[in-house]
Amino acid sequence: MAADYVAFGDVPRTLVQGGVSDTTFSFRTENVDASKVASVDYLVDPNGFCVYQLEVNGTVIHQAVSLDTGNAHAMRENFDIGLLNDGDNELSVTLTGGTANMVVSDGVVHFKTL
Repeated sequence: MAADYVAFGDVPRTLVQGGVSDTTFSFRTENVDASKVASVDYLVDPNGFCVYQLEVNGTVIHQAVSLDTGNAHAMRENFDIGLLNDGDNELSVTLTGGTANMVVSDGVVHFKTL
């Protein structure tokens, strides 16, 4: 069974409480096997307590609380079959609570191919 990946988010994006609190990364996947699960790895760097949500193509896949202040965290989330499109996709990150800002960057989606 073959697999592939696509990277996105080389330029960090800052989410601000009471300001720009969401961002969307666009990426393309080719020959996706939609009958298999996929995963996303990404970095978050909160400057305090943050609650955030991840969506793939409009479906919520993860809601998390930052681990601590001033440290970047490598995160991974697996998501259900059928969420990736063969072609254009979007991953959205939204601050939903907390008291601090957060930087999001360096995303990689891993998926099985046909």
